[in-house]
Formats: sequence, C-alpha cells, structure tokens
Amino acid sequence: MFKAEFDESKDEFTKSEKAFYLAESYRYSNNKNEAAKWYATAYELGYDDESLFWQGKMLKSSENYTGAIKVFEQLIKDSPAFTRAARKEIDICYQAIQWIENPPHVLVKNLKNLNSSATDYAPVLFDGESLVFSTLRNGVKGEELNGWTGENFSDIFISNQNQAGDYSNAIGFNDNINSLEGEGTIAFSSDFKEAFFTRCSEGDTAYSCQMFRSVRYDDGGWSPAEKVVLFEDEFNVGHPYLSNNGKRLYFSARTDFGYGGKDIYYSNRIDETWSKPKNLGPTINTTEDEVYPYIFEDTLYFSSNGYPGMGGLDIFYATKKGKEWKNVTNLKYPINSGDDDFGLTFYAKKYLTENYTKEDSIINKGYLTSTRTGGNGKDDIYEFVIKTPRPVVIPEIPLVYILKGAISKVKYADNDDPNSKRLGYEPIAKSTVTYAAQGSKERDTIVVIDGSFEGVIDDSTDYFLNATSEGFFKASETFTTNGKSYLAKNDTVSIFVDIILEKIFENREITLDNIYYDLAADNIRLDAALELDKLVKLLNDNPTIKIQLGSHTDSRGGDEYNLELSQRRAQSAVNYLQSKGIAGRRLLAKGFGETALVNQCANDVDCSDAEHQQNRRTTFRVVGQ
Repeated sequence: MFKAEFDESKDEFTKSEKAFYLAESYRYSNNKNEAAKWYATAYELGYDDESLFWQGKMLKSSENYTGAIKVFEQLIKDSPAFTRAARKEIDICYQAIQWIENPPHVLVKNLKNLNSSATDYAPVLFDGESLVFSTLRNGVKGEELNGWTGENFSDIFISNQNQAGDYSNAIGFNDNINSLEGEGTIAFSSDFKEAFFTRCSEGDTAYSCQMFRSVRYDDGGWSPAEKVVLFEDEFNVGHPYLSNNGKRLYFSARTDFGYGGKDIYYSNRIDETWSKPKNLGPTINTTEDEVYPYIFEDTLYFSSNGYPGMGGLDIFYATKKGKEWKNVTNLKYPINSGDDDFGLTFYAKKYLTENYTKEDSIINKGYLTSTRTGGNGKDDIYEFVIKTPRPVVIPEIPLVYILKGAISKVKYADNDDPNSKRLGYEPIAKSTVTYAAQGSKERDTIVVIDGSFEGVIDDSTDYFLNATSEGFFKASETFTTNGKSYLAKNDTVSIFVDIILEKIFENREITLDNIYYDLAADNIRLDAALELDKLVKLLNDNPTIKIQLGSHTDSRGGDEYNLELSQRRAQSAVNYLQSKGIAGRRLLAKGFGETALVNQCANDVDCSDAEHQQNRRTTFRVVGQ
C-alpha cells in the first residue's frame, strides 16, 4: 500500500514520507537491503536526518560496514544533532571489521538438516542429546495463520541425533504443550521433569504472550499446561530460563516500569507460586531490548540491541559480582553477525566424550539462533564449536592517539524557554576543556573557540574530561584508549568525545522528561530512576548548584488531595537524589498539585489522556549557585 501511495504521490515531501514508511516496514520485517534503499530514497527526497541514520544502521546490519561508515560520516556533516550517535556507530563499525578480520577459534555452521524454510529458533538440549526448539514450519498444530504476522503459529518440536550425529526429522514435542495458539522458547528443569514455555494468543488489539508450565509424567508424557502468574498486569513475557536448583525463573518482559524495551527479570519460587519479579537492573538492562537469558557455569548469557554490537541483536555475557551481574561483554564474530543472534545454549560438558575433545582440540560446543545470510529460511539454528584459542596478533606499527571533540549547546525554538522545542545543537562560541588520566594530578587544559578541540593522549589509558562555559552547567565524560587500536587509520587513532552543555535558566522551571508515577502512587519507578540518574550526574558535575524539585498533577481528583500527592511525589524524587549521594541542603521539594496547569484541562473540562499527561510532570528549578 505504501508503494502504491509512493508511486501516486506528486509532491516530493509526500513521496519522502511514503518512502520512509516503506523503509520502516522493511526494517520491521527484517528486509535490511530494501530498508536501506528506501531510507536513502526518503533522505534524497527531503525527509529528515533520521532516515540517513537508519540507512547507516541497515547497512551495518547487512555487514556493509564500509558503506555504513560513509553514511554516518555524511550524517555528521549534515546534522550536528546526530554527531554523538553517528560517531558511536562509526566506532562500532570499525570494531566489527576488526572482529571479522581477527576471529577467535570458533566455528559456526548451519544445521541444514534440521532447519526449514520457515522460522526455527531457541534450541535447548533435552535428556542429553535431543534438541528441542521452536518453529513456524508446516506441520504445526494450528491450521490458521497468525493474523499479526501472516505466518504459522509457532510450536515446539523435538529432534534426535542420528548415527551420523546430525539432527533431522523433527516432530511436535507434545500435544499438552503445543496448542492451536503459538508456543515458543521452552526451558527445562535440570532433571527434565518440568518445562516452562511461552504461549502467545492473538487478540483484537494485541498479540499477548504469557508463561506456562507443564510437568513430566513417569511414563514420559506431559501434564496440561498451566499459566504461571508473574505480574499483576498482563505484560508480555517470554524467553524463560530455570536455574539449576529450580528455585529461580529468569525471563524477559516488556513492562511499564522497566528501563525501556524488553528487560530481563527473575522471580523466586515460593511453594507453588512465584515472587514479585525483580528487574536485573541497569548493569544488564538498557533502554532497548534484552532477551533470552541463559546461565552456564556462573555466567549470564543474553541478547541485546542496546549495547554496541555488530548490527541487530548480539549475544553478550556478564559475570556475577556480589549480588549483581556486571561487566557485559560482546561475544563477537562469528558467534555474532550483522543480523539478529540470540537464544544461545551450551552443550553440557558431561556429554562431550574424551576422545572427541582431544582429537579436535574442542573446549565446548553449543547452539544459537541467527538470521544471518546463508540459512534455510528466516531464523535458523546454528551449531558453534569452541576450539583451543590461537595466539593474539599484536600490531607492530607504533600508533599515535589523538583526542578530538566538540562542545555544543542545545538550540531552542525560544532561547528564553527551556521547555520549548529543541531544534538541534550548535557550537558554543567559547568554552574550556580539561582532561587527565584517571588518578593523575597532571591535567591538560584547552580553551575551545567555535566548538571543536584536539589534543594528544596516551594509549592504554582511562581518562576523564570536564567542559565548562559561562552561563552553562558543567559536564563531564570518561573515555579510554584501552583496546582502541582497531580504530587506527595509518598510524593514527582518533578518539572522539562530544559534550553537550545545558544552559542555566535560573529560577525557570525545566520539565524532566519521562518521569511517570503509577496512579495515586508516589514511589520512583525504574523508568523515572533512569531520568533522575541524569540529574544526579548534573548535580555531581556542578557541586555548588541548588535546585527545587517540583511535582505537578492533572486536575482529576480533589484539589487538596492533588496538592498533598504532588508534595509526596516531589519528596520521593528528593529522597531518591539523596540516596545517590546528593546532599539534602542542595535540594528542595515542592508540590504544586493542579495549580500550574500548562493547558486548558482544569476541573470539569473534558480532555484526552494525552492532554492530562502534559500536566502530570516533574520539574526542576535552579534556586542557587
């Protein structure tokens, strides 16, 4: 339909819109080449810089890293607002090129005999050497097509190894688990007597996925599936993993109080019920998607498109530090590709024979899902084999490290109104940059004219940088030259650091975006905590600043109740900042209730939820320096 509308459109602006919608449609259906083509068309016809950014992202996902770098470099020239994001993507592209040119001793091969021309994904081992996975192939239990995707509903299948060690001739796993709806991503207890899986059903306005559980009978059959209640609300959940002791269930979910996108949660078993799910926190979850958690030998593996990666979803691992998972690390090429890579599982070492490992120098092997080029269909299942690593090759050319950066300010539609529309960024006429190695007392200072600066730095060093300009909040950044040799062009490694300074509007209220509260509640949600953490950084960078935290409600509810509720909410925000180390003497809580509405939605005025939301806001005001 978009293609037809594009062909029929006469003016270039309408054609650019249709081209952008076409590109978005291709991106969401994982057709990267067509998406890149239509993003380029949209940009050429005058659509905004977002189309050029996504063209670069699609080229990156196609592993055309050189082409992507050229697009991102063009974006920096055309749109200062995208400078930081584009430079980050360029860095990632160079890193991906290095990973591909210097791969570890890991072999990845498509399980051609197992995969179909449809989607096959999320493999797990069952009872030793059988492979259980999810599939949309012909032969699934449901005969009707999924109205949301136009494909079959997913079922869970099982395949046993033949004498040659190959998986083939997969069949439906069990009729009490598979249904006419969509089942996928199964996890088993360590004794294979309990199964957790996702079942998705098609509704009028949504495609809802919930967790189910089935228990294995003594004769090998499985009990009818029962829903596992994890949240009070019907949030979409999936991708289960059960701990070895069976007491903790990990899964991914998209909620109203996460960090953004899909987050990884866990819930503890309490007799026959499950505890309130707990988010794994910001050391794992990002504002994008984190999915498919899996733990092997005290290491957490998961997929994410929120960390720097090769294109789409990449597989990462994290290690346990105390009670938290930290140190997220990319598994690199060839485990990861420019496409989506997810659903990793290892082959239990007890099933690897001694002769097998000795003769082939194999450390371990496992399986994963990928949409990479060369498969049988869309998502395919791959086997990976980890062999004895080969020595790392260290480049012999001495490298020179250069710090390059820019100091910019926000350009507002009304330069006197911090809540007016942001039109982008522009260089600051004069500012000062100070940088030093972490722990060093020796500092380099640069007076910056017209926004750009440059300096010489050392390799294998962690740095901090401060930027100041009169009338602006101070800002700081950290950067490193550790492991950055892959960015070398000839004998020079350029490290880019871009700083955006916020203007100080003294005694003017500034609305904090994305600070939401549950109905009639005053507790700080996870999504609000993310925004308040930015304020924590600003206050740490500017230790003499004093602020007032204000909270506003909409007009619904009693006037006095709203005033009291807003005061509690403002105090909750102050308490949160104090819990992060900000001194209480620098903070003032002020509840305004419904006394300062920003639109016409007063008592008894009929307004939409979106209009009421404009009034439900949290603000801060600089009251002293």
